[in-house]
Amino acid sequence: MEMMRTGTQSGGPSGSTVNNQAEWSLESFLQHRPAKFNGKCSADEGDHWLRDMEKIYNTKRCPNDNMLTYTEYQLIGEASHWWSALRMMLEDERVPITWDLFKEKFYGEYFPDNVRFAKEVEFLQLVQGGMTATEYTDRFKHLVRFYTMGINEEWQCRKSENGLKPDLKVMISNLCIKSFPVLVE
Repeated sequence: MEMMRTGTQSGGPSGSTVNNQAEWSLESFLQHRPAKFNGKCSADEGDHWLRDMEKIYNTKRCPNDNMLTYTEYQLIGEASHWWSALRMMLEDERVPITWDLFKEKFYGEYFPDNVRFAKEVEFLQLVQGGMTATEYTDRFKHLVRFYTMGINEEWQCRKSENGLKPDLKVMISNLCIKSFPVLVE
């Protein structure tokens, strides 16, 4: 009786499961036109590529298994060879191959710790100098994600203000802004 009232049937997949599977077919994924990745790029470009892939997955609530499969599908050339060899070694060691493990290995290969550390140092030393206020803000927003210590919005505002040219710094600091989006407007 309950099944008739709710419109469900026993033994079969629910409508949402069927829709979710259809929504996350390879063809559906490819409609988003994700870029291929060959590994011949800068660390920033590798980071950008993986973030773009995650943006697609997160927007559509892609299951983790599909994230790994579809990301593997987008690897070409040297990147494909790198992952195939690494995957084989991991499987031989009976290490579970997960999306999180892939990301860890990807960043280790294409965005190593020394690059990440250099980005953090660049962030800590960032000053406006010859940049426009917009260029400085864009660079600040790009680099802040590499800062490894705890950060709150007020500290982010102070850090951004301290890097501004003296005339802008005086003008902005007098406003006592504690919200980063408000500060950059």
